[in-house]
Amino acid sequence: MNPGGDYGKKELSPALRNRFTELWVPPVGELKELKNIALQRFSNPRLTHIVDPMLSFWEWFNQLQPGRMLTVRDLLSWVAFINITERSLGPECAFLHGAFLVLLDGLSLGTGISRRDAGELRERCLSFLLEKLKVESNDLTHAKLSKLESYGWGHLGPTADITGSDNMDYGNMFGMDAFYIEKGCESCEVGGFEFLAPTTRRNAMRVLRAMQLPKPVLLEGSPGVGKTSLIVALGKFSGHRVVRINLSEQTDIQDLLGSDLPVDSDDGIKFAWSDGILLQALKEGCWVLLDELNLAPQSVLEGLNAILDHRAEVFIPELGLTFKCPSSFRLFACQNPSYQGGGRKGLPKSFLNRFTKVYVDELVEDDYLFICSSLYPSIPRSDGSPWEFNLRDVIRSCQIMLGAPENVRDYCFLNIVYIQRMRTAADRREVLRLYEQVFEVKPFINPYPRVQLNSQYVVVGNTAIKRNYVQSSRVSGSQLKIVPGIRQCLEAAAQCVQHQWLCILIGPPSSGKTSSIRLLAQLTGNVLNELNLSAATDISEIIGCFEQYDAFRNFHIVADQLECYVNWYYSLQLESSKEPIIRERMDQLMTTWIAFTSSKDYNFVLGSGSWYADKWNRISKSLDLLVEIIEQLKMDQQKNVLPVSWSSMDLDRAMKTVLKLKEGYQKRPFTAKFEWVLGPLIKAIERGEWIVLENANLCNPTVLDRINCLVEPAGSITINERGIVAGKPVVLHPHPNFRMFLTVNPDRGEVSRAMRNRGVEIYMMQPYWILDEGSGYSAKEIELKDVERFLILSGIPGSRLVDLMAKSHVYARVEGSHLNICITYLELVRWVQLLQQLLMSGNQPLWSVHVSWEHTYLSSLGEAGGNIISHAKRAYLADIELSDSSVAYSLCLPGGLPMSLKIRDFIWYSKEACVKQNCMYLEFLGAQCASYESDIARVKCPVEESSTACGHLSLHVINVKKLEQVMFPRSSKSTVSKFDKRTEFDLALANKMLLFAANWTIEQATQSDLELYLLWFSWFSTRLRPFCQFFSSFLVLIRQAMEHPIWSYISHCHCEVASIHHIDFESQPIPMLSFDLGDLTASSDTYESSSKFLCNAITCLGPLRISHQQWNAESCHEFIDEARCFLPVLKSLRVMEEEILNKFVDPSCMFVESPSFGVLIGLYTDLLEDHMFFWNGVTSSNVDQMIISWRYLMKDAAKLKEKLHDICPEAVDIVLKETKNLENLARVCSWHCCSEKSLLWVHGGHPYLPPSANLYQKQHQLSLLCELLWPTKSKSWEQVTRSLIEVVASSNPELRFLAMQAKKESPTVCSHLKYCAIKSVFPCHSVMGKYDPSQDEVCVIQQCRRCTRCFWKDLSLRKRLEANLRSNDNASSSAHIFSPPVVIFIPENCYEDCVESWRGDSVRGEEAMQRSFSKALGSTSNLLESALKFSLTFSSRPPQIFLPHQKILWMLDAWTSVDAVNSKIASFVLEMWFRWHQSLWIHRPAFIKNFSKIGGYDIPLPDMLVQPVNTATVFQTLQGTSTVREHLVRGLKLRVATSNLWCSSPTGANVSSFLLSMARSLFQQIVYAHEKSFDVNEFGAIKSNFRAFQQMAVTVLFL
Repeated sequence: MNPGGDYGKKELSPALRNRFTELWVPPVGELKELKNIALQRFSNPRLTHIVDPMLSFWEWFNQLQPGRMLTVRDLLSWVAFINITERSLGPECAFLHGAFLVLLDGLSLGTGISRRDAGELRERCLSFLLEKLKVESNDLTHAKLSKLESYGWGHLGPTADITGSDNMDYGNMFGMDAFYIEKGCESCEVGGFEFLAPTTRRNAMRVLRAMQLPKPVLLEGSPGVGKTSLIVALGKFSGHRVVRINLSEQTDIQDLLGSDLPVDSDDGIKFAWSDGILLQALKEGCWVLLDELNLAPQSVLEGLNAILDHRAEVFIPELGLTFKCPSSFRLFACQNPSYQGGGRKGLPKSFLNRFTKVYVDELVEDDYLFICSSLYPSIPRSDGSPWEFNLRDVIRSCQIMLGAPENVRDYCFLNIVYIQRMRTAADRREVLRLYEQVFEVKPFINPYPRVQLNSQYVVVGNTAIKRNYVQSSRVSGSQLKIVPGIRQCLEAAAQCVQHQWLCILIGPPSSGKTSSIRLLAQLTGNVLNELNLSAATDISEIIGCFEQYDAFRNFHIVADQLECYVNWYYSLQLESSKEPIIRERMDQLMTTWIAFTSSKDYNFVLGSGSWYADKWNRISKSLDLLVEIIEQLKMDQQKNVLPVSWSSMDLDRAMKTVLKLKEGYQKRPFTAKFEWVLGPLIKAIERGEWIVLENANLCNPTVLDRINCLVEPAGSITINERGIVAGKPVVLHPHPNFRMFLTVNPDRGEVSRAMRNRGVEIYMMQPYWILDEGSGYSAKEIELKDVERFLILSGIPGSRLVDLMAKSHVYARVEGSHLNICITYLELVRWVQLLQQLLMSGNQPLWSVHVSWEHTYLSSLGEAGGNIISHAKRAYLADIELSDSSVAYSLCLPGGLPMSLKIRDFIWYSKEACVKQNCMYLEFLGAQCASYESDIARVKCPVEESSTACGHLSLHVINVKKLEQVMFPRSSKSTVSKFDKRTEFDLALANKMLLFAANWTIEQATQSDLELYLLWFSWFSTRLRPFCQFFSSFLVLIRQAMEHPIWSYISHCHCEVASIHHIDFESQPIPMLSFDLGDLTASSDTYESSSKFLCNAITCLGPLRISHQQWNAESCHEFIDEARCFLPVLKSLRVMEEEILNKFVDPSCMFVESPSFGVLIGLYTDLLEDHMFFWNGVTSSNVDQMIISWRYLMKDAAKLKEKLHDICPEAVDIVLKETKNLENLARVCSWHCCSEKSLLWVHGGHPYLPPSANLYQKQHQLSLLCELLWPTKSKSWEQVTRSLIEVVASSNPELRFLAMQAKKESPTVCSHLKYCAIKSVFPCHSVMGKYDPSQDEVCVIQQCRRCTRCFWKDLSLRKRLEANLRSNDNASSSAHIFSPPVVIFIPENCYEDCVESWRGDSVRGEEAMQRSFSKALGSTSNLLESALKFSLTFSSRPPQIFLPHQKILWMLDAWTSVDAVNSKIASFVLEMWFRWHQSLWIHRPAFIKNFSKIGGYDIPLPDMLVQPVNTATVFQTLQGTSTVREHLVRGLKLRVATSNLWCSSPTGANVSSFLLSMARSLFQQIVYAHEKSFDVNEFGAIKSNFRAFQQMAVTVLFL
């Protein structure tokens, strides 16, 4: 025996030791003895020179005392390795590899040395060995031998530096890097494992090096590094069968070697020897992998000593036989480090000494990239990667990405693999931050994914799970609800089910762990087995054990099994249409099954002494029926190949059991014997059911580690306890539908790290964590809303009651947390159930609420919660009002009354329930509107109240007061005392909400359930009649849209795109009118056009529906006589719109496939909006609105005619023709096209415009003439190529006054301009005879023409003068201006200097005037007039700049006490300042316009960066001809750009660099805004360049 003190060793008692003679065997430590042993062991005499370095290292290392001592067994292994490999490696290389084999590969195993210290010690050992070998440092051999990388350690470099050759197959040998093993007799399976990954190759090389000796190999490493998979892969690649045995604390040596077990016999109890799984593998020469070695008891380990050491045999005392290990037999063991806990312990040194120890390195980033790129080549390789927990997590991420939609593929794995396991909100936000930092992509995490069902799938978010054909009958009484708070966790659990991963749900009590699994099982139709674990749970309770034979138990097992088969069979037959002969066989099977169920008796209560015989007599009659049912099921399955969950083998086993029962009944009495009874886990594995192990952290960790091999990819479980069956151990592979879940309460401990690593952790946390501070929502508000949703789904009536109950519950939860008492939804469920029971019993509502509140929450809070209960009653539950402002007219709530959806509705009527769920809010709005209209009708016609309120009206319309009268007819106290109080109800807003909700609802319809939505609209419209006619009209709109060719085109494209991309709409329920299908498939370059055309066609549906709505309104409208003149115009508009809509999908045009689709649909949308605007003006008799919209319509028609060319010219011409007819008709009608008010500019905010189009045209001509003489466009000082006409015009004050005052010869024009300015302020008053608005317009136009001729007459002399000057040869050097009586010679380029002297005085004077004028308008008339005259006389500025001055003078002349003058004067002052600012920038120096000449910059800068952008923009808006309604949008864009540019003001020399950086920033924003216009790779390169430039700029800034 080994001495005590080591792991698992103990000293013998003194009494026992006293009976033995003790002999102490000292270790062999003398160097001479060791040298003799080594010399005798070397097979080649030339290797003796290695002995001295070997012994020197021996002595040196043992003196270090690192916790690991070299023994004789290590010396023998070292020598044996050198003997085997010295021919292939060379003596020195074999010597060094042998040192790694016996010591350095497993340096940290059992020694407590850290990984870093082990690495340093490994380098010291290698240096010492090279020193003793006396290898010269300048020798090439030294360079090769001194690298740790050559031995599978050291720095991890590129793969090419580590591997010698990628070929691992050499005829009958398999291996790498000079270490090879013989292939076995099994077939070699290549694939499924990547040996060429850098770290994996190093680990594999160490294992292959260890396998050069016939010793067992022990692998140690953290969970998930690939220990087990490496051994399994080596066996599969080399043709050896690997038998994996999972050890645990409950493993017995008999489970491995064998024992006497009960056997099936008719002679009663009989036992026979059954080989254990290890003994059988040893006989067959297989590889054996003992997983979780340090979990096994000490007795098991000691029982393996003979197999592990030089004896290589095992003795079986029960048989008296010794079995030798064949040469092909190899033993491997894997374990996690003992410091990771979970029941793991250290192993005795004497036991470890029998192994060749190998430490398995953890994988690094290069390994993950290599492995994932090999396993999933379709996933693009990214420059970065998320922080990895281990390879299992990375592979899970790749599996999720493989089937994810393109638009979420980059981050689809983030939520389930990394976020859901985090247990605090801070940790989850940190995960998001790290992901954004690494990937430079902001992920979208949906806090409330949708839950949708159809007959085949349950879809939670983006995850679809196949549903069973059979649905459990237990769901009829299920109280589970799909509350929003658990949807995110439900989606994560659904992904685990989809990918067959172990799901570990973690959370405090009553957080919804088990309920989520139950809900998912019920929705999918899977049977869920629940098993509560505790500290006393044994592995036999999970997997099964031997029990006494019970025929009744077998009978009921077969009966239950066949019941599932029959239910599945009939559900499948109902889904498909079969021939009549099949239906006849179904009827026959149903008849047989009913006969069997009627004869079956489940009563197990013991009765009289003859109960056993009576029981058997009843059962025996049904055995023949079972045989008949099994035969028919088997026959139908063979003929029809039905997709059922069972196989012929399952039916054969059931038939065998039934026949055995019949045979046993005939041989009565039964003999006592034992049989193996399956545990709940094994039953679920075989039948394909689900199982949840609740409180998994309470049981011994070794119990779960016993079954961890089951939850691995392609996992299996070996039932050692059952022994050998049919000559083979029982190895079970899970059914494809099998799923396993664990629930854990972290307050009571954790499951082992090995089990956590094999599963996906989901921490039950409400989705409030995802909301940041800037979202506008608080966690308390969302929690309150979630509680209200739960109460509504539970059927609580009235929003007031729901609100008060929700506040009471939240208050109790918060206050209970201060007392360390957890109040959960469990209390809320109990409160609701008790309240409903009290109300159904006829109790008063207020009393029922109080009693149920006290009984429920007082039991949870205890005596300490008495104050909490009392305060909530006073604060929230003192006065329960069932009516309030939100439901004063109807009881209907979204998702609640009149009937909330139950879980059974979703299971049994999946599509119908989902449709109703999407229509809930619309139903709520419709009920509110109908109830309001009903109440108005009741007030107007009270006589009919009795016949309507309680007659045909449904609960959607009935009010609270009437409901209370029906429920409590004898009640004297009313709970709806405030009902008669009038409440405000905005019917117009409600109609808008109805339209929006209806559009959203119909957009949720898929192609398969669209008809269900239409049926719901039809049904609900009948429920609300005769009120709320919206639903019937909306239904007409939908049906009209469905009859249009655009709808047919959408249906065709929808099916085409789905077939091209192989999209199953059952697993991906994409709505027909959603852009999701286009976004999902738009990434495919080959078929991108199809997706784009589909999105274009869907875009057309909105205008199509609005068009039909407008046409229907016009068709149903009753026109008055005065408005009938608009009918031809409206009809022509409708004809044109119908023709344009048809052209969108007409094969001859196909606008939806045109590159100009965006322009075309924009033109049609503008036409439709103006059409509706015009219609509103017609129906409201608003002449101003009609005029404005009519002008818009004419512009739209002209644009369409220009863009569409010859597509639909006739329809456009008809519209234009009707326009002319309407204008002609307007002259004789009571309404006029030309309003007295300046409507266009009044609505647009312009202060002044002539009332006549002709006058406006003439004024525009004068403005153009002034612009020609005195241009206001931008001209710099270096562009002195001005026309001499401008020089002459600017030097003539008379001509400038003529432009402003229209000269004294044209008083009519002057008076008219005054009238326009005053009339805009006093539209309803005469203006002191200044101008008669009834004056003939022709006279005014003639006066304008005379004014124009005056201009040209005064300029004729100057034109001739200019011609003469240009013909002069000296014109290039000087300009001669003759102005009698003086001739002035002005050198070239000096004119601006001259006029600017005048301009400076004018500008400064005007600035002073405007400052004082802005302060006091009343006393500045003289100052204004003098400034105007001075500026017109001496300033070179264009005279049109001074239009605001003249307008103000006119206004001051007509000054009255009317208040409207103040606002108009203010607008003129504002315009005057705009004009003044504009004049400052008409002429600007070149050094301001372009900074390229300053500081050595070669980049030209846009001059607009230094212009007053806002001033120029307002002026352009005032003078431009663009639509005034576009001003706000354009102004907003400019304000954003201006804010970005001028957020900080540069000073001094930094102005040029500042403007350059601002321009660059603006350019980057423009590029980022058009990201979709670039190719993905090109945009990535652009972003990279921007980022590099920014980093360079920052570096320069710091320098």
